[in-house]
Amino acid sequence: MEFTIKATTPEKLTTGTLVVFSFADQLTDGAAKALNAASKQHLSALLAAEELAKKPGSLLPLPRLAGTDADRVLLVSLGSRENYNEKAWRDALAA
Repeated sequence: MEFTIKATTPEKLTTGTLVVFSFADQLTDGAAKALNAASKQHLSALLAAEELAKKPGSLLPLPRLAGTDADRVLLVSLGSRENYNEKAWRDALAA
């Protein structure tokens, strides 16, 4: 298996799948907020509509997210910010 690491902003990465972690009720800093800005607040709208499950490790695939160069963005739930803990992080990583 081959991994490539690039130093750039997430919306400019040309890749098959871009994996991004986020709370189900609030975007995390960094990549999630950058993708939200690039997609003209699409991620915020999905969270407001409760499209991302609150169970840590839940997945929301987003094919061809506007404003990004990735084929798909895979949003991984960290659960709610209020209930975030080490177990929630492990569950998200295991997804």
